[in-house]
Formats: sequence, C-alpha cells, structure tokens
Amino acid sequence: GHLALNLMQQGRLLEAELTGREALRKMLRYAGKYTPATVRVLGHLATVIEAQGRHEDAQSLLRIAIDTYQKIGMPSGSMMVEDVRFKLGETYVSLENWPAAIKQFDLAERNMAPQIAVYNKWLSDGVSVPLALIKIGKVREAATLLRKLHTTDATRLGIKHYRTAQK
Repeated sequence: GHLALNLMQQGRLLEAELTGREALRKMLRYAGKYTPATVRVLGHLATVIEAQGRHEDAQSLLRIAIDTYQKIGMPSGSMMVEDVRFKLGETYVSLENWPAAIKQFDLAERNMAPQIAVYNKWLSDGVSVPLALIKIGKVREAATLLRKLHTTDATRLGIKHYRTAQK
C-alpha cells in the first residue's frame, strides 16, 4: 500500500496502480476482506486511482472502504473512517458534485469534533472545502475559511512558503 503511494508521488501512476492492486490482493488473501488493514490498502489504491484522474472509480472504492469499515464495527469519528470520508469529499470535488462533497466534509468535521485538530490538518492540506463552499454559493464562509487557513499556514510555515501562497 505505502509503496503504491510512493510510486504515485514519483509520478509513476501505472506502476503505483499495479503495486496497489497487488498489495490489495495479498491483504485479501492473508487478512481477509473485513479487516482495517485491508481497508487501509483499499484506500491507498483509491488515492492512486484518483491521481490518475479516474474519479468515478476512486469514488466507488472509497464508498466500499467506508461501508467495510462500518461492517467491521469501526465507529464514525474514528480517524480511519473519517480520513476516507474526507478523501471521498475531495473526490466529489474532482467530479464537481459540490453538494455531495459538502455533505462528506460536514460529516467528517462533525464526526471529528473530539479530534478537531486532525480534521483541521486535513483541511489545511488543500482548498477542496473552500472551493466546494464557493460552488454551492457560500462565498463568505469560504472566504472566512481561506483567511483562517492562510493565517495558520503563514504562522506555521512562513509567509513565503508555497502552501501559504496557495491560499
């Protein structure tokens, strides 16, 4: 799973997918379908598929991951479930399904309330949530959020850091 993500970061997307599929096959064979480790590998494969621009396929894999976590009793609010949910929201952004994206982001935020720092970390890694807010007409909320993210990045990373400039 992690090797697939490493290959993806190198831009070797076909190798990343093949490696991710092989890792998933091995996890299914050795650990079974209903284990957190298998679902985590499935999530890694979905990330690779998303990076290839295959958003519908990634969305399907992420929905399966959430459903499987629920079947094995992983509670909503656990970092593993909500990380997948947030990624599903980002995938909906790629699909330009703004209401579905906002629904996933809102669920993840609500479920992560006891661990809001983790949710804020996911939030600060990109601009998917503000973009979705703009697209559904919540421009003021998006602007407020972007100011907050910019301030946080400027404090943590410095004003000249590329991530600060993105916001």
